[in-house]
Amino acid sequence: MASTVHVPEGGRLTAYQGGAWASDAKGDTIAMVRPGSVTDTDGTTHEGVVEGSIRC
Repeated sequence: MASTVHVPEGGRLTAYQGGAWASDAKGDTIAMVRPGSVTDTDGTTHEGVVEGSIRC
């Protein structure tokens, strides 16, 4: 499985405890991805669960 992560200009993607944190140019965390999976309503399993809210 391949995926693309778009980080805002000036932001950073940082490895953290087996997952990743995305932060904006001010250093505020905008998303956290941790190992795991979730199955959606059509039965598709997605690896790498996003935790918390994603701020745009």
